[in-house]
Amino acid sequence: MILQQPNAAPQEIPTTPDRGATPSSSPELAEDRSSVPTLTSFECVVISALANGLQSKEIAVVLGRSKATVEGYVRVLFIKFNVRSRAQLVAAAYDSGVLPSRGK
Repeated sequence: MILQQPNAAPQEIPTTPDRGATPSSSPELAEDRSSVPTLTSFECVVISALANGLQSKEIAVVLGRSKATVEGYVRVLFIKFNVRSRAQLVAAAYDSGVLPSRGK
């Protein structure tokens, strides 16, 4: 992204994972996503549900767990995938192969 102030030369702003970097634009992010974290079967189900657009409360009802339990799993997944949002988590799961590609 380039920012330009009046009467100033354009300035390149570094892309960070928090600003939506892709593995190709950020070597350190690509390195993080190339290794697939070890996941429990419940964590895989939670990621799949998130990818399908379900919220924590909906996942909890479907799986018979509390909303707090589901949110705890989501926080653990954030740490395992080194991400800060659900969207980044789902993208990282697709990138790492934890979730199959949508087209396949």
